[in-house]
Amino acid sequence: MADLKQETIKLGDTEYVFQKLPARKALELRREWTKTGTIDEITMYEKLLEHIIVKPKKTIDDFEDISELTYLCNQAIVFQYGGKYSKNLEAFQA
Repeated sequence: MADLKQETIKLGDTEYVFQKLPARKALELRREWTKTGTIDEITMYEKLLEHIIVKPKKTIDDFEDISELTYLCNQAIVFQYGGKYSKNLEAFQA
């Protein structure tokens, strides 16, 4: 597999490294937290921390503040599934 795109963000005193998964893997990952048609937040956070937020390695239980965990995982979702990458779609809308 080719090198995956990475990005570093700083949250408080910690620098987190995100890695962008290939499209199929990203879709399979998202399917795991939406199996019932609704979002399972615990599964979503676990999968993001395992596969997209790659450094430092953390689990849900490492966070004392849920707002920090939520913010970090929201940033990971934007990195993987949207945000600035959505502008690439403009080329297909001509």
